[in-house]
Amino acid sequence: MPSGGGDPQAARAAERVIGALFVLAVLVLAMTHALTAGLRVSRRARRKSGEDRPAWLVSVATRALPAEQHDWASAMRAELAHVDGSRARWQFSVGCAWAAGRIWARATATAPERVGVCTVAAGVVASVALAAYGLTRYPEPLAGHDTWAAIAAFATLLIIYALITLALSGSATRPADTARRYGVAGGVALGCAWFLILSPPAPLKQWVLAPVGVALLGPACVAALAARSGQTVIAGTRAALWSGIVGGLLAFVVWMTATYARDGRPYDAGLLRDFHHSGSSHLATYAVRNAFGTGLLALLLIPVVALAFGSLGARLPNAPNTSSPTARETG
Repeated sequence: MPSGGGDPQAARAAERVIGALFVLAVLVLAMTHALTAGLRVSRRARRKSGEDRPAWLVSVATRALPAEQHDWASAMRAELAHVDGSRARWQFSVGCAWAAGRIWARATATAPERVGVCTVAAGVVASVALAAYGLTRYPEPLAGHDTWAAIAAFATLLIIYALITLALSGSATRPADTARRYGVAGGVALGCAWFLILSPPAPLKQWVLAPVGVALLGPACVAALAARSGQTVIAGTRAALWSGIVGGLLAFVVWMTATYARDGRPYDAGLLRDFHHSGSSHLATYAVRNAFGTGLLALLLIPVVALAFGSLGARLPNAPNTSSPTARETG
């Protein structure tokens, strides 16, 4: 995380404030659109239910159920029409909503196409929890403008991760499923490799080029395998992006967990020198702040590198049947 102390260069301070305001404006705009869309859906559902709140609850709760449960949802709505009394209708609708939620959760957790979404969601939740823990345990950086800019950048990155994941998981075609399977598996290896680059243990320092090779060539190999299996370039490209998203979140979570466990150690000479010139009063806080900045850079860099090398790997002439994506495959 960038330094939270005063900066003598007013121009740089102004640039940081402008950048923070821009990111904040983007977040507010996105949240406003999401809230507006949610209210629109809510009003539409209530209108369709004739302002009958129990019927509205059942309608909303059953809308996201899988196709094989649509008959059950229709039966619940029909049965509600024969329930008399406000209290009885509310009890019935709440019970339906609870049952629908359990059905949806079970279907989401077990559906193969949702494995990637659940993996990324778990990574996002863990990342937010770690960031919140850091702000609670090391509160000093909250005094600086740079901290709020870093928090806004962190939130923006996670939103981008979530949006890309939803876009990648929106298709149920064979190339999309192939990309998901190869990408999630490759992302685990990619995240471990990047963590070893960020914090190599002493026995592996002389082999530092090994994780660098995995970080650079791993997405290319994943993309090539996915392109060959899915018989289309788009499967390889998507697999590379999946691996970058999963790898970025995994690297960030492990990196910040290790940072908190050792209070930002080791404190090398460069860190100590910068600390003495920063005006900060707590060495561990300063070290953790810098480690958070490194984690942010990893969140940004890993998917970009994975996509760049994966795009090349997907186009390697390793599969005669690999073809360019068609309109149907990219939909």
